[in-house]
Amino acid sequence: MLEIMRTIEAPGEEVVITDRGRPCIVVRPYSRKRDVREVFSDLTGKLVLHEDPHPPTLDEWSDA
Repeated sequence: MLEIMRTIEAPGEEVVITDRGRPCIVVRPYSRKRDVREVFSDLTGKLVLHEDPHPPTLDEWSDA
């Protein structure tokens, strides 16, 4: 079983296991979920806002 797992782990592809030709299990390498700060770390300090993204709308929607 360990040899099969190493075969799956190396290329990083999933394998579908069948039972008499019917797919029943998908085996794929584990991938750790990354924190949102880790995903966007290369963009930290590079975002520039040129206007308020949440301006008041009461002037535009005075009838509401």
